[in-house]
Amino acid sequence: MHSICVLQTPTMKSVLLILIAILYSLSGECQDLSIVRGRISSIPYFKLSIQSVENPLTATRDVFPAQLSDSGVFYLEAEIVVPQIFNVMVDDRFVYQLFLCPGTETIIKVDTSGLSIDGPTADFYEWRAILNNEYLNKINYAYYEKGDLANDSVAQVIQEIFTWREEALLQFQANSSSYGLDPWESAYFSSTIKYAVYTYLWTDLMQRGHAIDSGVFSFWNALPLDDTHAVKMCLHYNRALHTYVFWKLRLENHWFDTKSYDYSSEEFACKFYEQIMHEIENEDIRNGVLTRWICNLLYSGRTSAERLFERYLGDCSDIELKSLANKYYVEYLEYKNPSEDEVYIDTIDISLFHKLQDYKGKVLYLDFWASWCSPCLTALPHTKKIQEEYSDAPFEVIFVNVRDNMGSFETTAKRMDLKENLIYLNYEESMEILDLLNAEGIPHYVLIDKNGVIVEKKAPGPESGEIRNRIEVLLD
Repeated sequence: MHSICVLQTPTMKSVLLILIAILYSLSGECQDLSIVRGRISSIPYFKLSIQSVENPLTATRDVFPAQLSDSGVFYLEAEIVVPQIFNVMVDDRFVYQLFLCPGTETIIKVDTSGLSIDGPTADFYEWRAILNNEYLNKINYAYYEKGDLANDSVAQVIQEIFTWREEALLQFQANSSSYGLDPWESAYFSSTIKYAVYTYLWTDLMQRGHAIDSGVFSFWNALPLDDTHAVKMCLHYNRALHTYVFWKLRLENHWFDTKSYDYSSEEFACKFYEQIMHEIENEDIRNGVLTRWICNLLYSGRTSAERLFERYLGDCSDIELKSLANKYYVEYLEYKNPSEDEVYIDTIDISLFHKLQDYKGKVLYLDFWASWCSPCLTALPHTKKIQEEYSDAPFEVIFVNVRDNMGSFETTAKRMDLKENLIYLNYEESMEILDLLNAEGIPHYVLIDKNGVIVEKKAPGPESGEIRNRIEVLLD
């Protein structure tokens, strides 16, 4: 696959490193800490961390591990600049969600009786329930009551949805004082009502099969491209901006179906960057969208990231956002630099099942995953545990990466500490295999017996106790 990005020359690299040093010296000025501390007692544990659902500014899943004492007391510092939703993970298992804000402290207690939260946003579940039940779900229900949306009726329905949204915003403004929200919570509440509808409609209308070049998606032209407050903190607004650029890029290049472009290619990464520069005139908004795209490329280890980051330093005028992006660039360099503990990767240019003949005589559990798939990454630690449990048996877990970018795959494999039985499938091979397995999506799991015969095309996931029973049967 050819890329329109080129490698840096040594001189350009030197200039870039000087700029990075300057940014690094300024990085402490634009970040704040959210402190989380507490105790786990009366339950077995191995580790605890919090993982952001999605950073609004960077589109990444930031992970902050806790320091655990033998007594179960833990402490962690989450370096964040905007409020975010975090998953609390105990031994890689989800137990709760937190809404954390910069400069705050939250106390968590976990024992056999449950979990308790004490902090400025401890009422997150309560006010999110109000947000969903009183506002978002009412719009959803009204939408689905319309049934099948044909091209001749969808425009009217969308107009009604945006009318309902305006009514919901007015209702929130009238009732917000009674909810007892702090400013961060109130901003999240109102911006979610205002912007979540855009990506919600995009997803549903795409699933309904509406043509990308039809008038169905013209509601994107109503997306405000000048909300400088929302771009600094609102996840839904930043998602909407990303999708807006994506929609414009597909229209301009006549990519009317998913087979006409490769989202994981380096050419796409560069074209998306150009589209941001072309579509977003407001400087503050453009700074935000560029930062989100660059941070995502750096975090996922895309080959084009380093070259585009150099350009980004000149195109973005926000020093705080550039400092934020610099953190991901430093991490990117760490993952890209060669080490003695390199990951061994098989790149498939032949049939996957031909390659699996190397493992004949063993029971195989195939985990199909990708770096961009959040559920895949959440499940990977559990798949690794299965491999550890059966390390002495004629059994192997094979991690099969599909529909991904090679750079993203390599970086994520290192980040997830995957070192063995890694297979990367190119795009064509990925589509062929997933179609053969009737896979509706990923993560997807397959069981193969010792004779190389697929016994389950859709095997249970690694978190289920059922998969271990299936493995035991095949081993016997």
